[in-house]
Amino acid sequence: MRRRLAVLLGLGLGLGLTVWLGAAQQVPHPAPMSLPADNIALKALTGAVNLRAARLGFRVPGDGGYAEYNWVTYACDRPDDGYEVQPNTGTGCWIADFAGRKPAPEVWGAYGDGSRDDTAAITKAFAHIGIRGGKLYGLDGSDYAVSATINIPPDSCFVGAGSDRSSIVLLNGGVSPVIFLDSRACLEDVKIDATPQTGPGVVIQVGTDGDSHRARLDRVYTSKGCIAVDVNGSSHAIDRSYFYEMAAVGGCGGIRVGHNTQGGGTVELRVSETIVGCGVYPQVPDWGMLFEDSGGAYIGPSVDNIGCQYGTIIRPNTTQEVAFSFFNGMVLGDTNQQNGLLIDTSGTGSVRGNAFNQTWTAASIGKAGVKIRNTGSGQITGTVFTGHRAYLNFANGVEIDAPAGAGTITETYFNGLRVCGTQSGTDLVIGNNLAVTLQNSRLGKQCDGNVAGSTTGLSYGIGLGANVTLFATGNDLTYTGPEFWAPVSGIPAGNSVTAGNKGVDTNSGATYASAATVTLLFAEKYIHLTGTATVNTITPAWSGQELCVISDTGAVSFGTSGNIRATNFLSGQYAMVCGHYDGTYAKWYLH
Repeated sequence: MRRRLAVLLGLGLGLGLTVWLGAAQQVPHPAPMSLPADNIALKALTGAVNLRAARLGFRVPGDGGYAEYNWVTYACDRPDDGYEVQPNTGTGCWIADFAGRKPAPEVWGAYGDGSRDDTAAITKAFAHIGIRGGKLYGLDGSDYAVSATINIPPDSCFVGAGSDRSSIVLLNGGVSPVIFLDSRACLEDVKIDATPQTGPGVVIQVGTDGDSHRARLDRVYTSKGCIAVDVNGSSHAIDRSYFYEMAAVGGCGGIRVGHNTQGGGTVELRVSETIVGCGVYPQVPDWGMLFEDSGGAYIGPSVDNIGCQYGTIIRPNTTQEVAFSFFNGMVLGDTNQQNGLLIDTSGTGSVRGNAFNQTWTAASIGKAGVKIRNTGSGQITGTVFTGHRAYLNFANGVEIDAPAGAGTITETYFNGLRVCGTQSGTDLVIGNNLAVTLQNSRLGKQCDGNVAGSTTGLSYGIGLGANVTLFATGNDLTYTGPEFWAPVSGIPAGNSVTAGNKGVDTNSGATYASAATVTLLFAEKYIHLTGTATVNTITPAWSGQELCVISDTGAVSFGTSGNIRATNFLSGQYAMVCGHYDGTYAKWYLH
């Protein structure tokens, strides 16, 4: 009985009949469905109450423009041949029913063949979706050609079928940006081919000022173009994305941050699991990431900037600052023609309170892995590196230059720095009149199994300019091979502290001739004296310096006419006199 009832019910529905179940219950037939082949046929179709239509395609059946429509008796408010289709005659409107379906640009007439222009269709689609917010979906295998900017309105998204399965293809190199994301907009699972944009321009613009917020890129792949992503505003996010082969033209690069804001107005940017691949050496763009104005950014983990002129640049202009940003578990720059990381200012720009944790720079060609300089008149302060690795650089591992003008560089701190395989110069270079803290770090010719070809040109672990205040404790600056190596070049000054450094405090020390003034060439705890001349001055010296003097060839006396506060201390042959330098009194205290 149940089976016969089911067959009868199905037959009745199929014939458009009403089937009675008992005396009181009935199942009505669903609204009649017309099947126009294309949009022309749909516009020619006059509707009726409860009439539905399934358009099989926009131009021809199966072209991706399939949509189902309900008839309403009033005229279309916004006829767009996609969501609302106005019939040719009579009153009424066909309204798309997207329940359970994903609207695609083809519904509004996009070709998706990568050559015919789909700008108008996508623009009409977002005009509808932007009213209430929602998502527009790219079809698998569709490539949407555009000749003007595609604006993604607030609370709206374009979602492709996958970064290798659907794309937006730029037709006109003068278009900039190719995609604009308003507040809370998103772009996902799509490739942007911006090949014609070979000069100045932007591929993806995220906000234009500090008022934009919470836009997102996820699994986005850009190819070519000038600037892959330009970000302004607050709380934007870039995840699991790839930006490749930007134009090898000045001013082009991967991700630019805060170009249009001031005072750290681009805040709380998040970038993770993202790769910027600049191109094929030597024709590559300027930078992988450029920070001009940023506050509280979180960059990393798993971010890689590879093969650019510079890996990461931090360079605020006048009225801009990069402050309290965090670079964590990422490659700041790898295989760069210039520096892996460059920190600088322009005008009165400010760089302050930025932290680099477990970061990496490597294989800079002819340049240092990290360079901190100040060519403007602003400040660079509170720069902290924890666990940074500077590997396989050609010339110098880390350079901190004396400011060129009125600008300042202060409070630079390294803990766990490892500089390995530098080919020439010095592992850490500190310019005149600067103060640097270096702790628990390894600076040598080789470490961690990294050897950058010949290291015969690498001569020093730390190179000190004039009047450098150095706080260096617990570092390893050893080298035991046949090449020349000096752990430290130059002498600290001021209130410097050096203690517990392998290769410095554990070495037997350099040998000097005893004289009224003994001039030290290296920062070492132990020195040897030959001869028996009375020593009255040991220089240079810095507050807190510890020094032990070993007499090799005879008894050496120490007088008080210079900077030694003692009364004819005497060191017999092979004996040792140690002392402490008090910067307050500018005197050595020997015992």
